[in-house]
Amino acid sequence: MIQIISPSKLTTGGTELLHQLNYELEKLGADVGMSYYDKENKSFVEIDINPNFKKYSVIKSKSVKLTDSADTVIVVPETMLKHISKITNAKIYVWWLSVDNYKVNLNLDYLKDYGLKSFIYEFKKALTITPISKLRIHKHLVQSKYAQEFLASQSVKSEYLSDYINTDFSNVDSEIKKSDIICYNPAKGKNVTKRIIDFYKNRNLKVRFVPIVKMNQKQVAETLRSAKIYIDFGWHPGKDRIPREARLQDCVIITGSRGSAKNEEDVRIPQKYKFDEKSPDFLKNIDLIIMDVMNNFDQNLNSQNKYKEAINNERNIFEKEVKRFYKEVINNQL
Repeated sequence: MIQIISPSKLTTGGTELLHQLNYELEKLGADVGMSYYDKENKSFVEIDINPNFKKYSVIKSKSVKLTDSADTVIVVPETMLKHISKITNAKIYVWWLSVDNYKVNLNLDYLKDYGLKSFIYEFKKALTITPISKLRIHKHLVQSKYAQEFLASQSVKSEYLSDYINTDFSNVDSEIKKSDIICYNPAKGKNVTKRIIDFYKNRNLKVRFVPIVKMNQKQVAETLRSAKIYIDFGWHPGKDRIPREARLQDCVIITGSRGSAKNEEDVRIPQKYKFDEKSPDFLKNIDLIIMDVMNNFDQNLNSQNKYKEAINNERNIFEKEVKRFYKEVINNQL
């Protein structure tokens, strides 16, 4: 049996992806189930599937008990490795959905972005992390090029098991007109974003900044559809969801150059849209791009078409990667 470990009551892009893997394996006829770890009980529990993800668990309506046997394959996200430290018989596949959630870069930039409370929390969490070299792992799977490069730097080989974003709410009213709106996620890169917002406020330009916050999925899609630009100067621990959703809604994407945003595979936009916020000319340079996008929107949007094409092809690639993974599991059990 294949068991996919997930937090029991958490609804995020990461937990959705874990359930999407369950669904794809079900389609292939695999004996697969979700294994939920309950933070309050500090144990694995057999409960109803998270109602937000029931569509990804058609065969089993409840989570399954975690078993440690030679014929069991366990897929675990990198953030939950400490919960399977006593597993000795099952084959363990670590799925790296995020690098920085495994071991946060605890430096001044992180402190500035997320504040002291988050900094202390992440520091304590880092102290409990099992070193990669000491893990009893059958194979490492990666969601991003960023994760692959991180593991390679630790002399660890890996294979791709990427992801795709839920496009259920992407088909919004195409008649929504684009305005001089810049969307952003207030939970990410808030200090850099504030610098940009203050810069435009002081110039009294008619550029509106709209935070993606307290919205359902449909509202997020409609808001992004009305905007010309989505900016993200936070940490990019993997292939982030909102920048991809924004590109599907025909926003021009502008990012920093940290984490997965630095490479050309995870965030496939031309380098001129990626900025070093530490540069002394940062505000001047980003203003040039923002004003160019506002005045020549179609030209700039078309320059990012490869990114949109890659996003639209993600599900096909993911399905092929899941088939390869399942074939390997079957062959190992023969």
